[in-house]
Amino acid sequence: MAWRVVAVITCATSWTWATVSANAVTLIGAGASFPASVYGEAMSAYAQATANVTVTYNSFGSGSGLCRIQNASVDFACSDALLNDTAYAAYPDLQMYPVIAGAVALVYNLPDSTYSGTATVLKFLKFDANALLGVFLGNITRWNDAAITALNPTMTLPNELIKIVVRQDSSGTTEAWTSALSTMNASFASGVGTSKLPDWSAVLSSYVTRSQGIGVTSYVKATNYSLGY
Repeated sequence: MAWRVVAVITCATSWTWATVSANAVTLIGAGASFPASVYGEAMSAYAQATANVTVTYNSFGSGSGLCRIQNASVDFACSDALLNDTAYAAYPDLQMYPVIAGAVALVYNLPDSTYSGTATVLKFLKFDANALLGVFLGNITRWNDAAITALNPTMTLPNELIKIVVRQDSSGTTEAWTSALSTMNASFASGVGTSKLPDWSAVLSSYVTRSQGIGVTSYVKATNYSLGY
């Protein structure tokens, strides 16, 4: 599991102008899809309390949000990935503020597994770092691989290919995920590395891509034997 903090990145001049203006103001934001539902609730509550300010947010992904705030096409951006020192130096009017903390977790769809434990025990598949890395390095390709079955002795796992789904867009979630895996394993660090938009073909022979977090989770929900983050 990889932890992340979503940062709101603002252009100081835009926020200062919006705060002091007595006229109707529209603030436009873009970026990470992970916090979009939280922002939606906050914007709705703010709209009820503030008649002359309208806030909109487009969940295009962290990479798109960073590009848009650097190009000054939005008033604020949200990203799981922080601005690096080079970007800070190039855009001195941008500021970052942490707003939400969350975790990146493994999601899977495994319909044919059976469990021989007691009914009071929840049925969760166990992964350790070695098994997780094996999957995302392309060394473990089937659900009943010995590395996975050894961690789940009370489960009967199917002899089916693991269908991996990753993010298609530039994603802070992907950066957090690849950062964690790179920290765990030197081969992953050199083959894929930490990136918002990595080249998965460097280590995986078969995978599918989907845009935004909702795209990944929707694919996993609809596809038997799939796995994503």
